[in-house]
Amino acid sequence: MRGTKFAEDASMIVLSGGSNDRLIPVDLFEDTVRELTNVVRDRAPDVPLVVLSTFYPPRAETLPPEFAAMNSVLADNAARVGATYIDVSNLFFGRPDAIGPDGTHPNDVGQALIADYLTPRLPDPLPRR
Repeated sequence: MRGTKFAEDASMIVLSGGSNDRLIPVDLFEDTVRELTNVVRDRAPDVPLVVLSTFYPPRAETLPPEFAAMNSVLADNAARVGATYIDVSNLFFGRPDAIGPDGTHPNDVGQALIADYLTPRLPDPLPRR
């Protein structure tokens, strides 16, 4: 986290889990998320913080255990620092039209789906300075 910079006039900070995080041991993931949320809170204590779960492409109808474990870490740390946690893990279930040709990342339809889902769930941002 050394060297991490934040915009001085941030009105909201959003942290998102990533599917590549499943490649590291869950205890290392937990330590990293804890450190990151602590750094964000220390440097921007009054800025609304949102933590998103991992996104999971529409390959299955249930979330694999490693994704559920990561989401639990994300939710627990969000609660610990008073952040808003939004579970987006199943947003793409049954929506192969929302995923790009790589089978993993959202396309334009997927990006619109994310925006439509998040917008009413986000906390109010700080006023612009």
